[in-house]
Amino acid sequence: DSSKKLGYWFVLQDLSVRTEGHFRLRMNFIDVGVVTSSSASSGANAANGSGGGSGSGQGLPSLNKGRAPVLAHVFTNPFQVYSAKKFPGVIESTDLSKAFSKQGVKIPIRKDTKEGKEEEGDSD
Repeated sequence: DSSKKLGYWFVLQDLSVRTEGHFRLRMNFIDVGVVTSSSASSGANAANGSGGGSGSGQGLPSLNKGRAPVLAHVFTNPFQVYSAKKFPGVIESTDLSKAFSKQGVKIPIRKDTKEGKEEEGDSD
């Protein structure tokens, strides 16, 4: 984040809501990763429950393609969606957004233009 604090972040840079109003998002956290032992590819260890647990740590990562339990869920803070006529304008980019952009996340960042517009001679 902007304070250089390590954390897990989920960036939704292209979220689209077409209906005007106040909304919250519910996010479910599911462990879709499964660790299997390298010898469990034949299915013998997986069948008797001995595959992938503790041991030598030689497990291979794979993707769970079946059902998985929801480990946790959280609701976002409420946000407001405006109609085109009522839209108040784009706000300044936050420090957190700027920090993500510097780390390579593709999100639009507004450039600070406190000194006035510099459109002349700028070919970008």
